[in-house]
Amino acid sequence: MLETKTYTSYVGDPIGLPSKEQLEAEYPSTKYTIVSGMWDIDPIYQTDSNNNQFKLYLGHVFKEEVREKDVHVTTEFLDYETNAVLHAPITQTAHFERTCKVDQVNGNFVWGPEPDPFQLKGIDLSSLGIYEQGYRPKPWKISSNLIVHYDDLDDTQSVVEYFAKGYVATINFYDDSVDPSKNVFSIHYKHRLLHDTYDEDVTRTIHLIDQINQKEIADPIQQIVHFSLPGVYGYHAKEWTWDWDHFNDTSSWKVLSAKEIKDYLATQNNDRYILLSDPVPAQTVVYDENDTDQTVDLYFVPAYQAILRWVDETTGKTLETWTSKEGKANDSIVFDENVQQTLDHYQTLYYDLVSNPIKEGLVLNDDPTLNGYAIYLKHQIKTERVSNTVKVPIDLLAGDPNDKTTWKLLHHDEWSHTFYRPQYTDFVTGVITFGVYEDPKEVMFEYTFPTFEGYMKPDPAQFSPMKVTCDDETGFLSIQQFYIRIKEAVLNFIDDDQDGKIVWSQKATIAEHKPIEFVYRDYYKKWFSDHGMKVVSDNYEKRIINMDDPAKNIFEIHLEHVKSPTTFTKKVTRTIHFIDQANQNVLKDPVEQTVTFILQGTKDEWSQETTWDWDHFSNIQE
Repeated sequence: MLETKTYTSYVGDPIGLPSKEQLEAEYPSTKYTIVSGMWDIDPIYQTDSNNNQFKLYLGHVFKEEVREKDVHVTTEFLDYETNAVLHAPITQTAHFERTCKVDQVNGNFVWGPEPDPFQLKGIDLSSLGIYEQGYRPKPWKISSNLIVHYDDLDDTQSVVEYFAKGYVATINFYDDSVDPSKNVFSIHYKHRLLHDTYDEDVTRTIHLIDQINQKEIADPIQQIVHFSLPGVYGYHAKEWTWDWDHFNDTSSWKVLSAKEIKDYLATQNNDRYILLSDPVPAQTVVYDENDTDQTVDLYFVPAYQAILRWVDETTGKTLETWTSKEGKANDSIVFDENVQQTLDHYQTLYYDLVSNPIKEGLVLNDDPTLNGYAIYLKHQIKTERVSNTVKVPIDLLAGDPNDKTTWKLLHHDEWSHTFYRPQYTDFVTGVITFGVYEDPKEVMFEYTFPTFEGYMKPDPAQFSPMKVTCDDETGFLSIQQFYIRIKEAVLNFIDDDQDGKIVWSQKATIAEHKPIEFVYRDYYKKWFSDHGMKVVSDNYEKRIINMDDPAKNIFEIHLEHVKSPTTFTKKVTRTIHFIDQANQNVLKDPVEQTVTFILQGTKDEWSQETTWDWDHFSNIQE
């Protein structure tokens, strides 16, 4: 697992999984391929956490590259006796190119087939200027063109056995009349010698034989060791003198590995075989001891392989093929760990196993048609409940509906309803299909317009109900409702006799561009008049509401109390009775004495209070 990402929100909210573009930016296509993902759905958070887990499968990108390799073979040109360098070494190069696939994530790579062997050209010794020095080479040293293999290392071969130089005698003749003695000569001769070698090849021949049919299945392989004994032939003595001190009497046939045998056989025969014999070992060959030709027989039997296919039962296509190691008929088939890993891999890619023929005891059959097996897989289908949320955008605006330049957004609202239906996801192909929507498949859209301070609520205050179905999409309906701007106008009734106290106030809500009117203005003017007030001033006028200066929307009606004169009178009477104290008889009629008090005042008709003029209080006696 590369990493885990966690998203947190409330149940019912969209999860907001990354899009395919976001994933490709995070996992670049130069390194990864997106095998399967969840970018084409928009799931919501569910109460069951198992339903909130999603997996993204990524495959590694393999880039094909060409790797180059050079194998260098250097040839030296030396005097046999002195090892003096006769010519600068010549280096020949065998150039190989081999393809490989490089994993762009971890750098691992898989090699392609090994390149064919490379044949170096022979060296033309006559062009090197060695002959002009009196030397002659032994042709067998460089007569054949060297074969270089991809796995070979750099090597050096030396051409060292040349003939010795010859000698030239020069005779000069002089004028005999001057000095006859100068024309007397002594010629000294060296024995003429021939430098050569005695050469002998010893060959080991290896036959490749089909054990069942007892026939050779390829040309024999020959390994040759060469002995070369340097010597000098004296023409005068007519005999050879051999240089045993510089003779290497021991050589060997190199080991012939199973791989070398297999590679050679592949160049000779398209059929596959298994070597039954042991590889051919190295063997020392000593001159005059075991320097005789030998024959080796190697036995083979036909090779068979089991082929296992992973088959997509849904489409009938072969997903992948595995080939077993080669074996003989009736050998057990060894299914290595790659087989189970491949099966596990496909199961992680949303394949379900249908059948698996792998079991104990399977063997290779000598009929190749019976060595084929197939693991059948089917697509894994995931069923889930998905939603279609239909949204109706609602813009509540202020301004002139016919002039967009005056529009102002007061509030954006949104009505929505979510319909549900089953979704079937094939995680192998990525194909998504849907079932039938659940009930209800339609609902009624209803909306009541809200109130905004400073604006008049629309009339009617509710949008006419209409049907919304499961097949509708967001945006099939959008609403724009315009609000009228309003201002408040105030009419204050002010009592001037109470230091300007507002005794009543009427407020009116007026739409923009409309005149100010107070419904109860006249009514309350009369009411105050009927209750002991009189209007002193009234600055109200019917004018258009001012939207910028609220003070200009305030009006005043000033009132004064109505005052009426009043008199308060009160009589106080004293009665005098005349009575005989002794017999209590009334002596005469009683006498009354009366005093009348008179107080002037003023009555406030609004407050019903009276103010008395005590300074001019009077009385009358009778």
